[in-house]
Amino acid sequence: MTNRQQQALATRKKLLDTAERMMKEHKTFDVSVDEIVAECGVAKGTFYHYFKTKDTFLAEITHNSYAQMKRRFQETDSVTSYIARLRMFLMDWYKQAAELGLPFPVKAMDLIQHADAGKRNGTEKGMEIILECLNGAVSCGELLPGVPVEDLALTIIFTMHGSILHLQKYDANFDILKWADVLSRRILDALLRSWLTSFQAD
Repeated sequence: MTNRQQQALATRKKLLDTAERMMKEHKTFDVSVDEIVAECGVAKGTFYHYFKTKDTFLAEITHNSYAQMKRRFQETDSVTSYIARLRMFLMDWYKQAAELGLPFPVKAMDLIQHADAGKRNGTEKGMEIILECLNGAVSCGELLPGVPVEDLALTIIFTMHGSILHLQKYDANFDILKWADVLSRRILDALLRSWLTSFQAD
């Protein structure tokens, strides 16, 4: 790779990293291109050289966010309980929403679906991890055979996104991490209780 190509990759990465940092600092997904390029010290044309539209740019941030969650999830391989791993993923997902602002998960679905149609949207990426947990729990005997894995996964993912929509519209000051704890324990327990072979609070 030439020095020029390395510099281009570094500039592109700087734009993405800077925008994500600013979003977390201000707890909003809606940071303007002008603010991003000013913070990076580059021209606005440079931004559009690397990204066709702002939505394409935000879609990549979203992809990166889900990729980070996937990596963190894979690092939980040492956690033997798949149900415990599922709880950890739910908390991580809500933490991302808290850091990037409540609209993040909702915006993520639209952005990935429309700005980057060739890639799976946020709901599908989250479903992949939830299904991995539930199928793993069945395989290792944490959940009974015959559990409706896909139905449970859909219920969980729609509960996650539905809670964000509700909080965004009615109660933006709600402590999202407290809600995450409620979902990852009480609601998840209620959903899985009849299918658990043995339940241990994690």
